[in-house]
Parts: sequence; structure tokens; C-alpha cells
Amino acid sequence: MNKEKMKKILKKRRVYLFIIAVIVIGIIPIPLRGVQLGMDFRGGTMIDLRLDEEVDPSTMSIITQVLQERVDAYGLRDVAVTPQGGTHVRIEVAETDPQAIENLREIIGQQGSFETLYDGEVALRGQDIIDVITDPQRGYGARGSPEAGYQWSVPFRVKPEAAQSFADAVENECTPMVGQEGRCQELLYMFIDRPRNAVILINEDLYEEERLVPQSLEKAEAPVGAQTEIEIEELVQNSGAQLVVSNQIDESVLNQTENRTVLIPQDTFDPEQIHNAEEVEEVPFVGDFWIVNALKIESIVHLTPGITRGEPVDTPSITGGAETEEEAFESIERISILLRSGRLPVGVQIEREDRMSPLLGARFLNYSLLAGLVALLAVAAVISIRYKRKKIILPLLTTSFSEVLMTVGAAAWIGWQLDLPAIAGIIAVVGTGVDHQIIMTEEAIEKTTDKEESLARKVKKAFSIIFRSAMTTIFAMFPLLFMGLGALQGFAIVTIIGSLIGVTTSRPAYGAIINEIL
Repeated sequence: MNKEKMKKILKKRRVYLFIIAVIVIGIIPIPLRGVQLGMDFRGGTMIDLRLDEEVDPSTMSIITQVLQERVDAYGLRDVAVTPQGGTHVRIEVAETDPQAIENLREIIGQQGSFETLYDGEVALRGQDIIDVITDPQRGYGARGSPEAGYQWSVPFRVKPEAAQSFADAVENECTPMVGQEGRCQELLYMFIDRPRNAVILINEDLYEEERLVPQSLEKAEAPVGAQTEIEIEELVQNSGAQLVVSNQIDESVLNQTENRTVLIPQDTFDPEQIHNAEEVEEVPFVGDFWIVNALKIESIVHLTPGITRGEPVDTPSITGGAETEEEAFESIERISILLRSGRLPVGVQIEREDRMSPLLGARFLNYSLLAGLVALLAVAAVISIRYKRKKIILPLLTTSFSEVLMTVGAAAWIGWQLDLPAIAGIIAVVGTGVDHQIIMTEEAIEKTTDKEESLARKVKKAFSIIFRSAMTTIFAMFPLLFMGLGALQGFAIVTIIGSLIGVTTSRPAYGAIINEIL
């Protein structure tokens, strides 16, 4: 192909738009965003949950948020919780250790019991909450400035009988905090799945290390309000548990653990020695403080004077402080989720569990890349035998490769993970793309009486057939996309993306190129 013809081709509108698309959609996002590999290639565990009943999108959003919050709090790595239609939820975690996965199952299986305790007594339960008020006109949100800090508030509605019992529990219990109007020194302790009939057994070293815990429950610098520290005994007392500090399991310890649930730090005591306990649970070191994880305490907040007057308050508020607006809204979101996560809106059942070791996943990735290369070479060989002309073969293969590049780049832009079904979708797109390009090529090289006019007309006719074929493929993928049929959703997403890219960029460009060449 001479330089003049090449310049003429590059000046065609469809061709330079195609080049821009390759750069923007295919080349830029891959180094910028990175290609996210699915569990099939990076290893991990996938758990499919089936809901007891179909839910609407807003309820599904609450379910996925609650599950994400729970598994994140446990400390598992790279956890992704995604809805699969209205009846299923998928949890993917980059973890294959059997014990960690067993713990994950337990977290998922628990419906979650939200409780707010005051002075060691339950003042509010999850089933008492009707909903969270998200109207800024009614107090929801954060207010303040970067200089003075931010005060946030989350109001929620409770049942009338719960409002009365809550008012009775905190009546006249407000000791104002100096310099902080609207806050009381008294605290509310919020738990999810609080341990029952429990004994917390720790050694002296851990006791000294966690003897004082900030009210923020984090080792980070305390937020606005200079939160004080809480003694570990007070934390345990307000959870309804009992604290035992000892370096060994002796008769005195056994007298306190008989027929109780005993929580011990992981790898510190021999559970077999506590033979008289009802259950012994080794709690891992997760987060800043072991005791916080052991007690399943989610938040500690101050009472406000408005809810300590003894009169029922149907819409109490949980308030707090933060140094930045971003931290304030993070607290608002966390507390809102916490209030909703007393119980999941519907029951969940583990329907399927798959594990993939990282080594096997890497092997699958290598095999997939090799299979793609072999397929590309096979296509190149068949096309070379059929046409025997470089000016046809090179544009055809180049546009096919560009479609793959743009499909992968588009997946990177939207953060979609590439797994085996997605790779299958890419292969399907390449196959249909080559098929469409062959149709256009055959139409173009067919001899006609009026070469200029007829050639353009034939390519246009071929492209109209290709467009209808691509639209048929896309619409055929919609059921898989919106019904959320497990792994097939990835196949549908990639096939739709690849088909749209092909029919809007690469195939029109190929038509313009082949029209000019022939």
C-alpha cells in the first residue's frame, strides 16, 4: 500500500474516529485503571447466596451494604459483595484458608442482632427501629467547618412502645459535657451479635495493652470533642459479659467459665483446657483493639439532652463529631447501615461455594492467554489462505485486535472483573467481528459493473446486515444481564460492550478502509 493511499485512508472520518476510540477506550484505561482479574484468575472463594424471597433494588442495596459491612469488619481481604438480580447475592473474597472461609460462612449465616445498651441494660433493639430518617430538614447530616470541626446526626424512627422503654431507661441520665452543648457524658453502646452468657478471658499483657480504649474505638487521634478513654472493665460490663485476666488456666478460672461461652484471643490459650465451658471461641486479632472485635461492639455514642427528659421520643438521634466533613459522612453512613442491620430484610441461604487456589488461577490465566494467541494465529492463517493479499489481511487482523483491546479497556474503565465467562465473551465478540469483516470483504471484492458506485453500495449493504446482527446479539444478552444468572452476567456484559464497540467504531472503520483499498 503506497503512502498516498495510506494518507487518504487516515483522513477518512470513520478511520480517525476509530483511532481516537482505540486510544481513549483501549490504550489509556489499561495502565491508568488496571485490568481487574476475577476469582478465576487471581484465586479466592466465591459464595452465592439465595434470598428467601425476591426483593426490590432498594432492599437489595441494604442487604449488600449490611453484608459488606460485616465481612469488612471481620478483616478479610479484598471482599466484594454484589447483587445478582433480585434473588441472589455474590460474595467474592481473595481468601482460600478453610478456617477463614468458615468464619465468613458464620458471618453470613447470622441474621444480625442489633442492640443498644445503656448502663449494661438493653435500651433498644434492632426490631424496635422502623427506619432511618435521611431528610436533612429533620436533622440528618453533618454541620460545621474545617476550623471548628463537624457535628453529625442520624435520626431514626422507633416503635411507640420502644420509644417509651428507651425514655424510661435514659430518663434524667444526662450530665452535660463541659464546652459541648447538646451532649451528655453518658454513653450508649451499640452491638451487633453481642456475645451471650460470655466470659472474656485474656492474659495480663493484653490487658495492659488494651486497658484503656478510646471512645472512637480506634487508635487514631480522637475526633472533635477530645473523646475520653474507657476502661476495658467498663466496656465488658456494658456488654453484659464478665472479664477474667489470667496468664494460665487454673481452678479459679475454671470456676468462672463453667457452662459459659468463653472468648479467648487466638493462639494464647489452649481451648482444650477450658473443658467445663459451654463453648470456647478463639477470636482473631482484627482492628485496633482485640476487645472491640470480641464484644462485637460497633459504636459508642453520647446521649443527648433531648432524649433524657423521660418523655417518649419517636425520633431519637445518634450524634457524633469528626475533624473533617468526609469523616463525618463516613460516620453517618456507618451508623445508618448499623441501624438498618439489626436483621437482614430477608433470610439468606448459601446456595453454592467455589474455591480457586491462586496458583491454579494463575495457570488458568496463562492458558487463557495462550488460547487467545492460538485462536488469533489460526484466524490469521485461515484469512491468509483465503485472500492471499496483505492489504486485506492486515486491516482485518488489526481491527480484530483493536476490538479486543477496546473491550478490555472498557472493562477497566467500568471496573468490571475479567473472569472465564468474560474471556468467553471476548472470544465470542472476536468471532462475530471476524465473521462480519469477512462479509464486508466478500461484498467488496465481488466484481460489479459500476465499480465505484456499486462497491460503496455493497459495503453499505453488508454493514446494514452486520448492524442488525449485532443488535440481535445485544438484545439476546439482555436476559442474562438483567436476570443476573450468576457467572453468565460477565459473559453478557463483555459481549454487549464488545458488540457495541465493534458496530460503532472498528467495523465502520474497516468498511471505509476496505472500500478505499479495493
